[in-house]
Amino acid sequence: MFYLPSDRRRFLRVTGVASALLMTPRRSEADELPLTPEQTSGPFYPIPPIVEQRYNDSDLTRLKEDSPVAEGELLIVSGQVRDLSGELVPDAVVEIWQTCHSGRYQHQDDRNTAPLDPNFQYWGRAKVDEKGMYEFLTIRPGKYPGRTLHIHYQIVAPDRKPLVTQLYFEDRGALNAEDGIYKSLSRAEQSLVTIPFAAATGELPRGRFDIVMGPRGAKGTTPVQP
Repeated sequence: MFYLPSDRRRFLRVTGVASALLMTPRRSEADELPLTPEQTSGPFYPIPPIVEQRYNDSDLTRLKEDSPVAEGELLIVSGQVRDLSGELVPDAVVEIWQTCHSGRYQHQDDRNTAPLDPNFQYWGRAKVDEKGMYEFLTIRPGKYPGRTLHIHYQIVAPDRKPLVTQLYFEDRGALNAEDGIYKSLSRAEQSLVTIPFAAATGELPRGRFDIVMGPRGAKGTTPVQP
């Protein structure tokens, strides 16, 4: 549980707050979990390529432990990665990427003229723990022109098809309703990717975004690189 953004070491050591409450009983084939809907990755997957990222941790709010904190509202997003039967996906790797506070991506093809934030990491990576949990410390993204607020996700795991999706903010209902990509989802699918954030006294806002991946051996599977 996090109280101050400067507590980076503690953030990177601790994942899955209250994870004992998050385990789900095994389900039968007749009672499969709904698959997290796929969404476009967008044109601004971060560059340079993932293997060349200098900073590839789960704290997007600063580049190094002694760096200034990025602008914007700090928040925590966490969740559990499971498959359709409710089983954990223990080797999953979760990536997120998003705009900074001003609504701009760190990408050469983004023509948005809003200023970049030199202290924001823009992209993060987290491997799930033994309970299938991941966690990121980031900021509420700025509004990109033509879109509602969103965070891009990619989840990869051995022998499973990578899942690309997006997280949306429940408190931006009016903006969500105008977003073409969001509107392409059914109401049931929207409910799976629209997340409330709330903060207890003295804590950062926290949201829970659980991920359900497809089965092993599906077409298009890609092994996770070390």
